[in-house]
Amino acid sequence: MQYEPVPDSPALLITMGKGHSLRRILVIADLHLGRETELARAGLTIPSRTEAVAEDVLALCKKTKAEGLILLGDIKHNVPRTSWQEWREVPAFFSTLARALGSITIVIGNHDAGLRQMLPEGTDNITITGQHIITEEEGEGGSISSIGLVHGNRWPTPELMACDAMVMAHNHPTVVFVDPLGGRSFHQCWIRSPVSRQAALSHFGEDAAIKISEVVIMPSFLEYTQGTSFNVPRPGLLGPILTSGVADVPRARVYLLDGTHLGELKDIVVDIDIRGRYDEGRPVARSKKSRRRFRPRNKKRGKREVRR
Repeated sequence: MQYEPVPDSPALLITMGKGHSLRRILVIADLHLGRETELARAGLTIPSRTEAVAEDVLALCKKTKAEGLILLGDIKHNVPRTSWQEWREVPAFFSTLARALGSITIVIGNHDAGLRQMLPEGTDNITITGQHIITEEEGEGGSISSIGLVHGNRWPTPELMACDAMVMAHNHPTVVFVDPLGGRSFHQCWIRSPVSRQAALSHFGEDAAIKISEVVIMPSFLEYTQGTSFNVPRPGLLGPILTSGVADVPRARVYLLDGTHLGELKDIVVDIDIRGRYDEGRPVARSKKSRRRFRPRNKKRGKREVRR
């Protein structure tokens, strides 16, 4: 069994078997269909991308000759309420994919509340689960290789930790580049992290069968979702696998979508405050006084009110 990113795409291809038994499965994550509604509420009007995303997914399946598809969570966007756009477009999205593909597995993410109710009739080839494990018997000795797939917002089961590798999403990984004038550019990337066995055993117990040697963190399939910049001092990582140290993120290998290897994460950290300003490669601490927001003059008191 092999798993590799599809060049120039935020998608992973899992290949199983040989010859006539060869099977390919495409994995994508974090589609966030319906995010345009949230952006519209903020004053930014963008045409819906749901139909285009379906076309892109099918084009990738055709290009990679994938017979199956795994959606690794956060298919829809709005929570806790579901928008009118999602109720209208997500069922049609599933119908389009179900007609064209042999099997579709959905691994539920934290944005997917109510997703089961959106499955239209005639989509019996769609399965919804909390996690997914792919196993394959290999070689004359009958050795087993396995991949566990989770969204990443919660702890996986001990059974999944017994797989050879884990694929997760949830963080929308990016790296930030900073030029000498302070300009920033953000790029989607793949994170391939080794596993700290000690950290895993501290959570699952000393008797747990921990076999996972690598955690792969997938980029978001929707190009304008907000991402987590991994190469900053305080990246704000999401999910217990990352925050607990089970994934040894500083030692992770970083790859751009075109396959460019940037090295280990600890060697490409950019010393900036991603939430503040940039000054000669160092975060600039702003004083409390500079962060005050002034309201108009209070007519009764004759002075300005300060919001802290």
